[in-house]
Amino acid sequence: IALIDIQLDGWQLMDSTGKGGNAGYKYTFPNFVLVTGSVVRIHTGCGANSQTNLFWCKSGWVWNNDHDIVYVFDSSGVIVEQYAY
Repeated sequence: IALIDIQLDGWQLMDSTGKGGNAGYKYTFPNFVLVTGSVVRIHTGCGANSQTNLFWCKSGWVWNNDHDIVYVFDSSGVIVEQYAY
């Protein structure tokens, strides 16, 4: 398996209410490259973006405490990852 850096510009992160084009919570990645082997955390609140932390600057809660689904869409709108808890 070849590991490559991923350009995340235009990718989106959504909770379960945003799937299917609904008006749910939707974060659109800025011009950002996820470097092979690295991790980036998406914070709901405000802050200064860095190579390891991106900030949504969303007021209020996004994620349910008891259950939710996190969807990651590529720039074409295809689900590339999902995580339910």
